[in-house]
Amino acid sequence: MSSKAHHTTTRTSRRPAKLSALLAAAFGVLTLAVGTPAAMADTACQDRSTSASFSFIGDWNQYFSAPNGSFDSNSAEWFHYGSRVVDGVGSPVNLANGVYTRSAFIPGYSGMNSTWTCVRGNEDTVRFLIKPNGSSAGNLTLKLYVSDPTASTGWSIKQVTFSPTSAGTPVGNGWYVTPRISIPWTPYWDNIQWISFSFNTQNSSGWYVDDVMIDPWRSN
Repeated sequence: MSSKAHHTTTRTSRRPAKLSALLAAAFGVLTLAVGTPAAMADTACQDRSTSASFSFIGDWNQYFSAPNGSFDSNSAEWFHYGSRVVDGVGSPVNLANGVYTRSAFIPGYSGMNSTWTCVRGNEDTVRFLIKPNGSSAGNLTLKLYVSDPTASTGWSIKQVTFSPTSAGTPVGNGWYVTPRISIPWTPYWDNIQWISFSFNTQNSSGWYVDDVMIDPWRSN
């Protein structure tokens, strides 16, 4: 992946106090145990170091890694409910430039949730790598929680389900790149919103997840 062009964009806007209060009320009842955007009230969207991560399958859009998107450790960016970080089963492409051999493993009836991640108006797509743990892996479900001032709960949910026969583009060693998954755009007046990834399995032998990436260029 040494041929990828890298770009850095800087986001410096801060959320007004009124937005912080609204988010605190809206997300206070969300049972994800991932904290609330209000806890990051004075934190700007982080700088973006981007690259054409999926160019090897013809997607030349620029992407940046979600916080700890390479699952380097059981750090505070992800909350595991029966899932865990494992060594020796990392994605073969290492898009998030983390520890090459690591990924998250989600056994049956387990899950994991990310902390809230700030995204801006042009950051509209997510994509990642997944690997079913054998032919009896069952389905993997992503629920993408998105802050939404038009919803009575304060957020909306986009749900996407993957099966071993519809996981995406194969890239070797049993891994697949998912299709591009659009982020619903319902911004607050500061032209930002917050997203949280929630992965879970049901009656399943489990799935691996790695290289969780976000596309920062809505126009592509």
